Amino acid sequence: ARIFKPGYGKPVYLYNKNLKELKKEKSDLEHAVRYGDFPQSNKLTVDGWFSEWMSIYCIPNLKNTTIGNYVNSYKRIKPYVGYFRLENLGPANIKFLIDSLSAQQYAPSTIRSSLTLLYSMLQKAFELRIIPFNPCEGVKVKSHDTHDPPKENGLKRLNAKELSSFFQICRNTRYYELFLILLNTGLRIGELCALEWKDVDFENRILHINKTLNRTPSYHKDGNGLAKGENVIQITSPKKEASYRYVPLNDNAIAAFQTWVRKQAQDRKKYKKTWSQSNPLFTEYPDLVFTTEKGNAYLPVYAEAECRRIEKIINNKEKISAGEEKRKPEYIHIYPHIFRHTFISCCVESGMSPASIMKIAGHSDEKMLKHYSHISTDYSQNEFKKFKINIKTT
Repeated sequence: ARIFKPGYGKPVYLYNKNLKELKKEKSDLEHAVRYGDFPQSNKLTVDGWFSEWMSIYCIPNLKNTTIGNYVNSYKRIKPYVGYFRLENLGPANIKFLIDSLSAQQYAPSTIRSSLTLLYSMLQKAFELRIIPFNPCEGVKVKSHDTHDPPKENGLKRLNAKELSSFFQICRNTRYYELFLILLNTGLRIGELCALEWKDVDFENRILHINKTLNRTPSYHKDGNGLAKGENVIQITSPKKEASYRYVPLNDNAIAAFQTWVRKQAQDRKKYKKTWSQSNPLFTEYPDLVFTTEKGNAYLPVYAEAECRRIEKIINNKEKISAGEEKRKPEYIHIYPHIFRHTFISCCVESGMSPASIMKIAGHSDEKMLKHYSHISTDYSQNEFKKFKINIKTT
């Protein structure tokens, strides 16, 4: 196949023994020509190709959250590879990039996300015959080996005392029920914010989880490359298939939902026709469970701000108590996702099977279950009382 672009001199030739694949490659390149993004390989930099690749293949087809993740992943590697011409980038440069990010103490998983992005964009350049090979091919990120034991105070869960402190302060606030539901269902905050009343089955005591809410910047291409647009509030499908699930409801969750029904009804009665008029999601999602007093969508950032507010009150009290008792204060850090960690940890401590917990939490990999499980020292000590051994040692 042969592709021409006015002003670029020689045409680009594509070769493939498979006619179907060749037609697909030709169509992709013709698409680039049509939108004025036909690259000139001997001058195109990695920065330039990232902008072209994003505008042609990513922005029209992917969610804003995914695009935002791509942009953030590229920002980490831009200082090390962005200025290279595509044709001059080699495996040694990729290795230097990985070593540099490791030296900055980036987690292996974070480095892998950036490397995966770089591999994908360079693979497309290879498929379009812009570069002769993908320099990321075969390059891997090593995991950091550590033998340091985990610290008890670094566990991402709340114990009984911390939960009591949180809900004692939260009890008389507007969104008390929201945090109760987070604790008793293990939902992600975006899933809870996207919940509609039709997803709440009171009769069968179950939730149907099939979407998530977030606020993310939109991206588009301007004359200088990728430009960040205004933040948009959106409800989208879950990222992974396992996130589509049914979550059982206990008595605490049922009671919280029923109380919230009455709160929302009072809001509607108070604001009448003006309720939800400024909600951009109302036309498509008129039945959201959690809304503000005036009927707008309740966003995850609002829950984060409320957690920080309550955390500050708790820690200020702890500071005063520690001073009076002449001891070191034990501060806590609270955020919406910690209730999910706490829920899953309590499921494990309750003796539920790993398969059941994974299904309820929306995990497809048992490694994620281990990541979310933070068994308390008290629980471990009580469990150890079951230990028996019948071997004589004398």
